[in-house]
Amino acid sequence: MSLRRIEAIDISRGMAMLLVLLSHSCFALTAVRGQFPELYFPLRILSRPSTPAFLIISGMVVSYIYHSSDPEEFKRLRGKITKRAVVLLTIVHLLMSANLWAKTGDWSYLIRSLQITDIIGLGLITYIWVQDIVEVRYYQAIIMFLVSGILVRIWMPDDIIGSVVKQVFFGPSRNMETYVAGNTYTVVPLLAIYHCGVVLGKDFVRAVRSDKIEEFSKRLFYGGWGVIAAGAFVYIAGQKLLAVFQIRGWTSFFSGIRKYPPSIPYPLLYGGASCLMIAVLLWYGERYGNFGIFGRIFRVFGLASLVSFVVQHWIHFYLVSAVGLPMPLLGIRWFLFFFVTSFIVWCFAFLWFKFVLKREF
Repeated sequence: MSLRRIEAIDISRGMAMLLVLLSHSCFALTAVRGQFPELYFPLRILSRPSTPAFLIISGMVVSYIYHSSDPEEFKRLRGKITKRAVVLLTIVHLLMSANLWAKTGDWSYLIRSLQITDIIGLGLITYIWVQDIVEVRYYQAIIMFLVSGILVRIWMPDDIIGSVVKQVFFGPSRNMETYVAGNTYTVVPLLAIYHCGVVLGKDFVRAVRSDKIEEFSKRLFYGGWGVIAAGAFVYIAGQKLLAVFQIRGWTSFFSGIRKYPPSIPYPLLYGGASCLMIAVLLWYGERYGNFGIFGRIFRVFGLASLVSFVVQHWIHFYLVSAVGLPMPLLGIRWFLFFFVTSFIVWCFAFLWFKFVLKREF
């Protein structure tokens, strides 16, 4: 089967980029740590699916390429994807981390922080090769996630090497010296989400081959709601069990919003929400075929998401503080901030889209 570009997937990635912009704009709502306006938490929850969405979409695309390409085409694409992964793990990593160095003057941020682009790079280079060896299944992702969560809480290495390995791959624990930057992404639990995207991609390939994308989108929609319901159950049941048995130190294991490292409900609640978004866009694309101006705008974000990531990171985590923008921004000022910063990022993405990727708007 020859590869064909699915516009709904590009637009899904663009929507995920908008959620990233929303998430990072939320920091402008608070000036003092621990003091949050009412709007802060709803917006943070609304933007939470951004990370799972990017991981799931990237996993789906890798699986789609793997299972849809003829041998010669795949050999070429595998080399291209491997090179892209190396770029993500080197040049893009430095570009994303350098703003923290510029902001703090601490060069160690270049090597002790992991960005979402690093996780995607690891996912690309892992799953474009590992599918030759192992048949990927959902249960493997569950094992990865649970083992990672348990190791965070029971493995307390005394040496520096063990501590670094634990914090990078599984996450830091309380009451231990940390060697990674705060709010850094952890490898294994997030690769578990990526893994689910790869498995989902196999089903997507079958739907494309049989021209049943609309049916696939409906199954994904209802499946997404089922995953969200499972996440809500785990969250409520976990909190109740901890309260009844007065278990301390495991609250974050069942948190509804914890991301660094992710709690059990996190991939279920926000991975499920990501599936809903992808499903609706796939269904609309198959049913109506034309996304109009909406599709063109978000397709720019989707195809130039790498540039968008880097630019927004510098705007939100360096430029805002460098220009001395007064915080917090509340009411209409915050909405203007969100719109203006998003528009600036989109303009950079459009320039890349038009003159580097040479795409037509």
